[in-house]
Amino acid sequence: MRANEVRETPSGGGTVLVSGAAGGIGTALVEALVRKGRPVVALGRDADRLAELSEEHSLVRLLRADLRHPESLAEVLADLPELAELDAFVHCAGVSPVASVADSPVELWREVLAVNLVSAAELTRLLLPALRASGGHVVLVNASPGLHAVPQWSAFAASKAGLSELAGSLRQEEGPHGVRVTSVHPGGTATELLREVRGAFGRDYDPAACIRPATLARAVVEALDLPRDAQVTELHLRRDPDGSEPGPCPPVRRGAGRARKQGTGSGRFRDHRMRLIPGIARTAPATAQHRGTDRAASPKNLTSAPASQPLSATPTQTSTTACRT
Repeated sequence: MRANEVRETPSGGGTVLVSGAAGGIGTALVEALVRKGRPVVALGRDADRLAELSEEHSLVRLLRADLRHPESLAEVLADLPELAELDAFVHCAGVSPVASVADSPVELWREVLAVNLVSAAELTRLLLPALRASGGHVVLVNASPGLHAVPQWSAFAASKAGLSELAGSLRQEEGPHGVRVTSVHPGGTATELLREVRGAFGRDYDPAACIRPATLARAVVEALDLPRDAQVTELHLRRDPDGSEPGPCPPVRRGAGRARKQGTGSGRFRDHRMRLIPGIARTAPATAQHRGTDRAASPKNLTSAPASQPLSATPTQTSTTACRT
């Protein structure tokens, strides 16, 4: 398929491979895709949860894999018949240990990077021939908007920074082949993993104050459904449009707020705008004081809509900030 060819429904009902399908976000995405009538290859490690998905949905094909060992994935995917109809790959898998650098041995770093980053790269590499043939889509579910240099969370933050760079490089490399790439940055999402992380940080966890996994899944499905004359390169979702939602981080030390306002230190603040142009969408810096430099005002960017309202590609404002209390 030519990179500039317009197709009204880019998914075309093709198969979507979802990694981390047994987790909260992954399960919600599998269910959302099945409701749209799409076959799903559900890849994960929890055999019991995967079996439940298969029993509940006839369109789901199970694929058990341990993403802690990316070198095993080529064998897992070998001779998978669904690859002939593959239209998208969504990486939802992730681990999120809370530990200081001093308390993070090599084994912890190896596991976090393997699951959150290296497995995403390896699965993408293995699936690219099929995705090129279908003019498909890679979606990488990343961290909260603006996650940056969080104490006690260095391995997770580093892995997600790497995932962003992977998405950017992949987009430029595969754009000529008609493959679209989207980074999704959700705010706090009501999952068991977030409950564990906030507990480790000594923070309260209220699922009612978080994005529902079904809402996030809906946003991903709509990004997949976007006609081919444009693509969503980055999708930021927040529970509150002003970015005041509580993050997983511990309370900010006194004076940190001043650093954010001045655009210095680890609490940097940046707004983005999205331009949709034929065949590609790009992001550009907008209103901000970033490293002491003022920038001009911008249009608004994509954000999440309440479940009762339709999601839209009309740009609305989003802000990317460090974790907030």
